[in-house]
Formats: sequence, C-alpha cells, structure tokens
Amino acid sequence: MKALTAYLIWILSFFAPAYQALTAPFEPEALRAPAGEYGYPIQDPYFATITAAVLKNDEKDKAVSYVDASVKMFPARDDVPYYGAGQNKVKVRYWSAGAEAKPLVVMVAGLGGHAGNAYYNYLAYHLVKRGFHVLSVPNPFHFSFALSASTSGYPGVTRADAADLYALIQKSIDKLQKKGGLRYTRVGLLGVSLGALEGAFLSELDSREQKLNFKRTLLINPPVDPLFGIQALDTLAKQKSLVSESRQKEIQRQVIQFGLSTLILGKIDAPGYFAHIESSLATTVPERQYLIGSSLQEFLPALLFTTQQTEDLGIFKTDQATADPEPRLKEAAAFGFTDYVEKFLLGSLSKRAGHAVTYDEILKDSSLSGVEAYLRSDSKVLLMHNADDFIVNGDQLRYLQDIFGARMKLYPRGGHLGNIWFPENREAILDAFSPLK
Repeated sequence: MKALTAYLIWILSFFAPAYQALTAPFEPEALRAPAGEYGYPIQDPYFATITAAVLKNDEKDKAVSYVDASVKMFPARDDVPYYGAGQNKVKVRYWSAGAEAKPLVVMVAGLGGHAGNAYYNYLAYHLVKRGFHVLSVPNPFHFSFALSASTSGYPGVTRADAADLYALIQKSIDKLQKKGGLRYTRVGLLGVSLGALEGAFLSELDSREQKLNFKRTLLINPPVDPLFGIQALDTLAKQKSLVSESRQKEIQRQVIQFGLSTLILGKIDAPGYFAHIESSLATTVPERQYLIGSSLQEFLPALLFTTQQTEDLGIFKTDQATADPEPRLKEAAAFGFTDYVEKFLLGSLSKRAGHAVTYDEILKDSSLSGVEAYLRSDSKVLLMHNADDFIVNGDQLRYLQDIFGARMKLYPRGGHLGNIWFPENREAILDAFSPLK
C-alpha cells in the first residue's frame, strides 16, 4: 500500500499546480486542436496528469514480455561508499517482439524515472503489439543513473546528460545483442517529459556521430527549459502545513483507493476509462499541492545522497555513509530543487572549473534553444504537446510551434502525459514510428 501511495504521489511532483501562477494561458486557436473534435474526457489538467501513474497492460497477454538487464558504465565507482560494486549498475528493460529482426524503439523516461515506469510499460506493450522491439532506459535524474552512468555524477546539464545516455544506450544494445537475442533493423527514439528534452539533444548528437542512426525521433511533452518553475516546485514542498494531519491521512487513503480500483479494471480500451477520477480523488488545490509537495521529500534526497557519495562537496555535516544511509538522507531531505542546482550542480561544476559557474552559463546547454537550429532542420523529429501542460507557458508553446511547424501536434487537454493512453494519442504515437518498418 505504501509503495503504491508513494508512486502515485511521486509522479505528481513533476507537474505542479503552482505553475498556473507562472504561466500565461495559451490562446491562439490556430495552434490548438479544436476542443469539440477532441474527445479526451478529463477537463482538469492535474487530474489528467495523475492517470499516467496508473496505466497498465493486458496482464493476460503472455505473448508480450520483457527482461531486465544491468549495465555497468564506470567500474571505478565500485568503491563508492555505501553502494559498492553490487549497486554500481543501471537497469534497463528490453521488450521483444520476437526472435526475428524488427525495428527498435528506444525510450527515455521523464524526471527521475526508472526503466519500469507505468507509462513506459504501457507504451512498450503497445509498441511490441505493433511489431517493434523496445528498450527503455532510466532518466539521468534517477539515482542509479547518477551513480553508475553519469560522467560527472551530477545530472542537470542536458547536453552532458544526453552524451551519457548515448553511451548507455549503445552499451545496452551491445549487451542485449550478445546475451539477450536482440536483432534489429532501424532505430527510433521516444522521449517523454524531461526525457523528451534529453531526447532532442540525443537526436542532435546522433545526427553528427551516427552510431545509432535514429530514423524517427518523437518528443512528448518536453519542457523548453528544464529549470523553469523550480522555485514553484520548492514552494509546493511547504504546503504540508496548510493541510491537517487527519486530512493528510484521508487524502493518502483516497490515493490508495483510486489506484487500486483503477488497477483492477480491465484493459484501457475506452475513452472513459478514467472518467471517475475527479470524484474518486476529490481534493482542493492546496490539498493537491500537499500531495505534490510531500513527494518532493522522497524524490530528491536519494539523488542528493548519491551525488555526495560519489563526490562529496562538504555540504552535508555527516560523513559519507558506509553502512547506514539514514543520517545523510535526513540531511538531504532539507534541500529543494533550487538548492540542487545552486549548491550541488553548480557547486560541482565550479569545483571542476576552478571558478564560479553561473546558471546562465549552463542554460544554453540545458534548454531546447541549445539544439534549436537542429530541430528546425531535421524533418524526422516530431513533437506532441498539450496546451494545458504545466511545464510550459504560452510563449514557450509558441516558440515550439515556430520551430516545429507542421511537425508539432498540439492537443487542447491532457495535462502532462495525461493523455498518452487516450486512443487518439496512443495511435498517433504508434503511427509516428511506422517509417521504421
């Protein structure tokens, strides 16, 4: 029960209602799918977002299965305190469409996501049913990636993170070819949320190095600037004081009940699958902010702890953990995302550079503007986004439309990743990779 509650709450942490105060409504109807022609049933973007946390496959379909593989990128980190050689590895997931050679779709998860996220499994299932092999890799902000696949040990500079992802994907494919029976023809790339931003940099990198030779790149709900709204996310972490202890328990009970009732339902084969969500999770905005803010106390500490085990900047007062991580994890829980950027990421970059590195210096290598020229020119890169997504504002959506033009598909509703299960969106995702065949 606790794990389900944490997972449902965790996905909310990326999509803060506080963004509403920071973003202007996106109005130009010329860039929006007519609402009357789009049958997505959930009007509230926050409720829409929650649905991505409880996606499931047809568990009775034994023809679709996966294997998890562990990849070690930096053997030298076998001696990182507390983790050691046993945990110095990154888990990737391979879904096979059969023994014969098929197109391969590589998926990159959103902020902090691992290789087995619910929406990952959902998309992989349908891609396999359509005749694709699928490889899913974790997001660079997942603690295992920071430990075992990040060159610096401090994710956050998108260009560097993309280079690390590129190396991990290549090594994963090589291992699966040798030991997992992988045989593939062409390769496509699918990135969601922060993974879509990283996917843009990945695609640009591959266009130059051509080691994977992506034939199609699909970006779903990417941020334009990954650091946009960080202060809003940190503000949400303080909303717990506005919700009574008894109400906190009641909200968590609602989350568990909603998750269980949804997961025991049948296949997601109808537009009204999540129609009951607003009544099942009846909450006020402050209460939803509490759900989001409380998750921040669980998501970020693992990453901060890992960075300080890999390269201790002296920020924590306690010594590097060898057996008991709790003292350092408790310290880590006091820091927010802004702290991570300013004290941890920039602190590490400054230490390596020998002088103070500012946020402005990494902005070009962290936002979509860093690969704008490439995105304008490469017709194989497609974009799907929602007009009510909290991680972008109106100006940023206009910016994306200017870059992608007809290669951008904008939906009027869906929040952040909240409509990838909707039949119209799901088919658009699958159809995007048809050129690989």
